[in-house]
Amino acid sequence: MITLIFLAACATKNIPAKKPLPIKEDAVHTAKGLDAYMTKLSIEVAKSDGTVTDSERLLIFKENGSGFDPILFHAIDQTQGVEFVAETKRQLHLNGSKRDLDKAASEWTFVNVFTEFLNRVALADEEMAQAEQKKIAEMLAFIHRIDPDGSLRTEADALTWGKEVFRGELPLILNTIKSLQHKQKQAHGSYVAFQEQPPRNGSGESRSWQPSLESDEQAFPLQINTKIRGSYRVTVSDNGFEAYGVIDSDGDGEFATYMATSGAPPVALTAKDIY
Repeated sequence: MITLIFLAACATKNIPAKKPLPIKEDAVHTAKGLDAYMTKLSIEVAKSDGTVTDSERLLIFKENGSGFDPILFHAIDQTQGVEFVAETKRQLHLNGSKRDLDKAASEWTFVNVFTEFLNRVALADEEMAQAEQKKIAEMLAFIHRIDPDGSLRTEADALTWGKEVFRGELPLILNTIKSLQHKQKQAHGSYVAFQEQPPRNGSGESRSWQPSLESDEQAFPLQINTKIRGSYRVTVSDNGFEAYGVIDSDGDGEFATYMATSGAPPVALTAKDIY
């Protein structure tokens, strides 16, 4: 722990108070800066209903733990926060390209974790106030406005990009299923088929999924630890397998569909403007 000691000299004459200069830090690690910015946003969510409860304080404190940097927290502003988010997106896109994921799919996990964290803060007192819901929606919309180059998209473009990111769940989950299918084949000599699950959701809302497989196929280690909007199924043939994902992330009644096979990465089977 670094302790900062401020020394002040006494003077006999009155000196006008000066506004303290903001603390600047150079070369702050992206993850550290992003954590500080997200903490700041979580406190805004907690305050949005007019009351910050002890349970909300405790949750925010536990999420930060010993890694909380009070100096960076107080110093960071929205401009710096945008820079940290932009850099995070650049890193995600680079890593995603190595896994055959497009930019929207590469951002999906980040957006999901961000949203779930803010939801947990809002629900820490067991009640999601309307003001908290509104604040989270505003923050998510702003995150979608941030381009990896640090510029801000228009609100209309951000709305479209947000739909693309939500749809990006499909190739991301299908990639996971594909990887596990190949490991299953190598370890047990066969692929695992399963019916579409969880049930299709046309509301655009995310929900939990505990994959249900046949009793003799429980060795297939498919685990989804975050809420999803899509539904998934796998068919198996003598030549391999086909994995399908469908989603209606914007709740307009039209489902986007992606397919991955044992020999090919996920591809869209529906038009680009279907989310």
